[in-house]
Amino acid sequence: MIPARLAFGIRPFGLAALALLTFVGVGAGQSGLEAEAARFAAAWEAGDYQALGRVMRSEGIRLQLRGEEHVSIKPKQAQAALKDFLDRYPARESEVKEVSATLGDPALGFAEISFQTGAPDIPDPVIFSLFVGFALESDTWRVTEIRVFY
Repeated sequence: MIPARLAFGIRPFGLAALALLTFVGVGAGQSGLEAEAARFAAAWEAGDYQALGRVMRSEGIRLQLRGEEHVSIKPKQAQAALKDFLDRYPARESEVKEVSATLGDPALGFAEISFQTGAPDIPDPVIFSLFVGFALESDTWRVTEIRVFY
């Protein structure tokens, strides 16, 4: 496992898909999706909820954490919920598993990130899957959705 802070961890077929999408015209923003996913994973691993909030779409995001779901929540509220979650389940390490993009207006991107954490009263590490949705807005990838699965 390669930590997100060291490498992207993209599967080979993901790179081919990203190259194809760039070739057919997703635009210059496509090349930044992998980097944005890696930065997101590193901020998650560091518990930096403020950095996570800075990349969220200002209109709001969909947020699904263990036991709670918000269809449209503003970045400040999402930051507070993420702080509580990351305080409860601090990430020990994270890895970007897959990154993909779709054509459209706006272009959309998706990242699957796994992270390992400890949990109260559980001696073994717990692995969560994190699904992050992005939209390309003015050549910047913005987070539109965060979902955590156990």
